[in-house]
Amino acid sequence: MEKTRSTVPLARRTGIPFKHCSRDRDRHGNERFYIRVPGMPKYRMRAAYMDESGSITKEFTDEYHRVMAGDRGDKKAGPLYPRIEPGSVLWLVQTYYRSKSFQSQSPATRKDKRSVLDRYCRNVGQLPFQKIRKSDIEASQMKRVTTPGAADKLVKYLKALFNWAITNDHAVFNPASGVTKIHKSPGFHAWSEGELEKFRTEYAIGTTARLAFELMVNLGVRRSDLVKLGWKNWSCPIKTGQDQISV
Repeated sequence: MEKTRSTVPLARRTGIPFKHCSRDRDRHGNERFYIRVPGMPKYRMRAAYMDESGSITKEFTDEYHRVMAGDRGDKKAGPLYPRIEPGSVLWLVQTYYRSKSFQSQSPATRKDKRSVLDRYCRNVGQLPFQKIRKSDIEASQMKRVTTPGAADKLVKYLKALFNWAITNDHAVFNPASGVTKIHKSPGFHAWSEGELEKFRTEYAIGTTARLAFELMVNLGVRRSDLVKLGWKNWSCPIKTGQDQISV
């Protein structure tokens, strides 16, 4: 039997590249995959079909080849994931994942949100989301008080989730509204004119540190954007007092 590579993006494929494997959707829009071999009972796949990058997962490929080899596992074992009940927190989160609002975000943002919301669903996924209250959100936040950044990120993502739910007529209020942050940063110290001149005294024109410094001071760009700038972006020199730096 020829094995199928799991690293080729789905966008380059047509249909499902597994013999005897088919898919359909239930009445709630959840995608299901089955193996139907003539003369054998149909088998429902448990592993996720594709990952964040749109590639077939290794888990799905391994499960397929195991089943086709005759090993269907313990028939008494339940699915790897619980049944998604309409109206539950898990249902709301999964519906949000399929929305245009979520899909239009960057891959890194989607991955981070999935990580946070999936962990949240492991604890409260089967509860009806319409009964979630502010006190429940605060309780979940305080369970993570030893990692305040993670606690506040959960609240931030739940606010976004319920704002989306309200916009799309799934919810009528946002239980995360009004939940304050645990982690409060004083922010970054802004350099005074004296501190700026002291830096210029320490690092002469021509040094990498001075070049990076002048670019950030004069352009006001983020560090992540600064490293992407190149010769094509410049049409004039940058003047700094009595000095002139050609870039």
